[in-house]
Amino acid sequence: MSALKRLRDELEAAAIQSVGSGGGHKREFIPDSDLEAIMIYDAISQALREVPKVEPHNIMAHAGNIHRKARKVFAILLLIKAEGSIVDFLQHDFVDAKLAFDFVGDHKPCLEAAEERLFMEQQWRFLAPKFTESESSTCPRFTEQTVLPFTAEESMGTGYSTGTSGQLSKCPFARKKADSDGFCTTSREHKAFEAESRSLGMVRQLRHRSIVHLLAAFVHGSTYNFIFPLADLDLEAFLHLEPRHPAFDSDRSIYLAMAGVASALKDIHDYEFKDQGMAMSQVGFHHDLKPENILVKGDNFLITDFGLSRFSDKKLPAGSRWRGGTETYGPPEIDPEFRKGNIDGCAVDLWSFGCIMIEVIAFILEGPKGLEDFRLKRGTWDGRSNDDCFHRGNRLKEEVTSRIDEYREHHACNTAAMQNLDLALDLLHPEPSKRGQIDLATEVARSASTSMLCSLLERTDGASHLPLHSAAGGGNIGEVEALIRGGIDIFARDQKSRTALHWAALCNQGGVLKHLLEYTDVNKRHDLNAERDSQSRTALSFAAQYADYAAVKNIIDATTSRESLTRLITQCDNQGMSPLHLACEAANYETAKLLLNAIDSEQERLEVKMMKDLNGMTALHYAAQKPEIETIKVLLYEGKRKDSVPTKEIIKMTNNSNDEGLTPLKLAEKSGCTHVAAFLAEA
Repeated sequence: MSALKRLRDELEAAAIQSVGSGGGHKREFIPDSDLEAIMIYDAISQALREVPKVEPHNIMAHAGNIHRKARKVFAILLLIKAEGSIVDFLQHDFVDAKLAFDFVGDHKPCLEAAEERLFMEQQWRFLAPKFTESESSTCPRFTEQTVLPFTAEESMGTGYSTGTSGQLSKCPFARKKADSDGFCTTSREHKAFEAESRSLGMVRQLRHRSIVHLLAAFVHGSTYNFIFPLADLDLEAFLHLEPRHPAFDSDRSIYLAMAGVASALKDIHDYEFKDQGMAMSQVGFHHDLKPENILVKGDNFLITDFGLSRFSDKKLPAGSRWRGGTETYGPPEIDPEFRKGNIDGCAVDLWSFGCIMIEVIAFILEGPKGLEDFRLKRGTWDGRSNDDCFHRGNRLKEEVTSRIDEYREHHACNTAAMQNLDLALDLLHPEPSKRGQIDLATEVARSASTSMLCSLLERTDGASHLPLHSAAGGGNIGEVEALIRGGIDIFARDQKSRTALHWAALCNQGGVLKHLLEYTDVNKRHDLNAERDSQSRTALSFAAQYADYAAVKNIIDATTSRESLTRLITQCDNQGMSPLHLACEAANYETAKLLLNAIDSEQERLEVKMMKDLNGMTALHYAAQKPEIETIKVLLYEGKRKDSVPTKEIIKMTNNSNDEGLTPLKLAEKSGCTHVAAFLAEA
């Protein structure tokens, strides 16, 4: 077989049928990765030897130019059997960077009219866009001729669809789209698209693990599009699962995920962004928080759908209308009759969060059936429609308050559930200003800590004989101090060989952990930090696992010997997981950065990053399975410029395979983290 025919056959075989591109007829694209694998230098040079118009002494030079800047152009010419014109294309500087060509004007390569038409048709097979997370605020516009790199797509309703992208090794994605009647800048769709693009661009700068990450925003013909990594499901579907989602087998895991949502809301409401000397401080709000707008991915909840969100230097103007949002989770003040002055968008979000929290607790206590019963009993007929809001007029419905009272008496209602019911009631205050006084993120995180403490006490026989453990897990600093002054053994262990320091780390009690270390003799602090439980986990392991930055910092600060600190950071549990593994599994880039910065030697830092657990997984393997890129950046670049990190180190980390033969890139693709996969591919 000739080299020319071999290349043509390989290119045709690599073509993938596109869906979602419109046009109503079959359209194909050839992924860049496949093109690069086919159009290698040797294959190009062999093909050129069979092109009569290419002089033998110029083959090497032309092959180099094609390989460097005209692989797509040469591939198109091959497919239309006009490869003899490649020299003319190179001489006119008609290269890949200038595609798409329209062949208008005198200064153009020499092709027959029929060949020009074929070239213009074929070129779109090579111009499918690559969707990777970008810090740029620009939104590309593609003509209807552009072939989108989607290989499968299924409608999810309400403008959403799911699918896979051939440009990202068939990684799954979610697409939100809206059609318009052209590029009219005054159209309602365009204004909505621009507003949501701006909001998504701003929240992307927060780099919060509980906010959905925008992969791409673009216009294709007359359709506006957003691309996101695909989640498992939304919270509404999650609340109907029986049995529970496997990643949420404990109540604490649900409270932790809700704490993430609360933390994300706090960052949105008190928006602060600083970068390269630029600072921005604004008030933001979501304006449509509901279970359908909270996604579930892995063990995390993510806020999504920022179509009604706004960021500004002041609250909404007085007399403004309720501009949409779901009234089910809306507060009394959305009705002008009960509004006093401005609508406070942040207070609206807090009310909505309180409603959702009550439904989450209903699910925790009574499962999907109990939640549905609550929703049914909450609904009231107003003569025209069923009103399923949580309020009637400017007061909570009696059906809501009575159900909360029932939950308080429920046999499964522990202290954590009680705390969250109290919090929800505070958030459902009819006066918006009262809601704003609540530190939402702190309160929900506290309930997650309490949930862990309740779990620990339930599992530990004779817990009454471990008062220091209970006080440490409960965050009672005064009691901890009194017990230590009374001579209690700070090294005492429970049945799982955990010290009070372990309990403080497990329950995210960074303040207590600091006091425990301060009250320990300076010569014994390292010994306390080095204590392992029955699974060989130290307090640092738990602090890293549960993303407690303050606790990790306190442990590091209390370890004066650099040698001892390195040993502590490299200490692995029974599964071979180091604190860095656990921090990356938790997708906490700040903790990962703190751990790495505590090691002085560059070589030792690399060795820690290359450590494998019992499944052959490095920290990068775990980070690659999460939607956050920041942890990846910390591991690869450690806060440095990309070009200042030795390429061999990057290759060593990214090409490392686990026991299943999967690199971090492959794991990212398998986990649906499309933007992470793209980032690793270009690292």
